[in-house]
Amino acid sequence: MNLSKVALAIALCSVGYANANAYNAQSSAMGFTGVAGGFKNAANNPALLRSRDASGVYFSANVGVIGSDSENLIDRLDDIDKLIGHLDDHPSDENAQKDLINTLEAMDGETVRLNEGVGFMLAKSFEDFGLALHVSQSGRAGVGLVYDPADAALIGPGFDTEDLKSMAGVQGYSVADIGVSVAKDASISGFGFSYGVTAKYQRVDLFDYISTISDFDEEDFNANENTESKSFANIDIGFYKAWDENLSTGLVGRNLIGHKLSSANGERFKIDPELTFGAAYQLSYMTVMADIDLISHGSFAQLDDNQFASIGLEFNAGRHAQLRAGYRADLKGSEDNIVTAGIGISPWDVVALDLGGYIGQNSTYGAALQLGLKFN
Repeated sequence: MNLSKVALAIALCSVGYANANAYNAQSSAMGFTGVAGGFKNAANNPALLRSRDASGVYFSANVGVIGSDSENLIDRLDDIDKLIGHLDDHPSDENAQKDLINTLEAMDGETVRLNEGVGFMLAKSFEDFGLALHVSQSGRAGVGLVYDPADAALIGPGFDTEDLKSMAGVQGYSVADIGVSVAKDASISGFGFSYGVTAKYQRVDLFDYISTISDFDEEDFNANENTESKSFANIDIGFYKAWDENLSTGLVGRNLIGHKLSSANGERFKIDPELTFGAAYQLSYMTVMADIDLISHGSFAQLDDNQFASIGLEFNAGRHAQLRAGYRADLKGSEDNIVTAGIGISPWDVVALDLGGYIGQNSTYGAALQLGLKFN
């Protein structure tokens, strides 16, 4: 692998790991909290199937996306494509040659990132236990370009776009989960709490496509030769404690069986165990939640690990409408900090429509939508 490929691989590795539960429009609008939330947050912590508000049957479907393109890379890649097409037809146009080289140099090291997730949960609270089925998919992708200074020497007679050495690439992953959660109550020496376990099947698809700028074709990034897949089992374990009618705490370990695999170009990817503690304080008109990762976790080996701390607030107008806000920070500084907000409409807590929005550093924007149905 030449130096341009190495540099581009490092830039593209800025896509980290996230799960589809992160796009729950309720909890994500509250700063991506939820480990000590209620029954509707059971995708974040299986023990919440026995939370104080657990009752009846609950179904949710959510979808979300977060993107960052601070330098308008997508539009500028289109400009490069047009310049290359023009020079293929008019190779002696020296002004176009200079425009192309200057544009490539200006875009050196720039990336655009896109994160998405979709998830479904069907949960049922029984008298002695809680049960849920989860299906989710999440993914991240990065598109980037690295300029090779040797391209400047090509300007002049005999210019050929096939001789360009600057690189472009797409790198990312998709993680699909299907799992079953069970939760029960327990007591040790008079100390009561709830615990839950999620057994799940996971499939990871890595795509890693890097080529010279003249040969780059976005339709090739998910071709078989650029994709690696692996399937395996995993497990989440969670705990929940309601201290009184207002205060609750939770602890959840996710993906407790770590896994590693490599992309088609040899970039190492890992799913690390995660351990998160959360607390919630609930009043009739307001809920405050906070979560913190107790250990760091990563994705691509060339990318620094993440360790998040988050806080969220919800104002509740009876059971009919909610207003939410929150903030999430990466204690390792490897991912942009995000401000979140959202609204919910839930007449009589039967049908709920929730919308969350995110804004962060480096022109990072996102949104999530969730539909929920509750039957007692």
